[in-house]
Amino acid sequence: MELPSGTEPFQLEQAFCSHGFFMMPPNHWNPLSKTLTRPLHIHNLSSSSSLLVSLSQRPRSLAVRVHGAQVCRMLRLSEAEEKTMREQKRAL
Repeated sequence: MELPSGTEPFQLEQAFCSHGFFMMPPNHWNPLSKTLTRPLHIHNLSSSSSLLVSLSQRPRSLAVRVHGAQVCRMLRLSEAEEKTMREQKRAL
């Protein structure tokens, strides 16, 4: 999934590293790929779970990747979006 970065240019690396977030566990900064990876904790009334999320910079957006097949299935909103996602994966 990609999130538009807005009207002003946003630099993930600058924001993440200049504020010292790369030194704070459980954050992990990969300087080669310029990707932030961290667990995301999800809580609801009956249970809680964690999943791994990665953020990376694209020219005009931030790419958000949620790791795990079950989460990908849970986020599928429609068959049309599933088809679009498959086509985008093939294009990469």
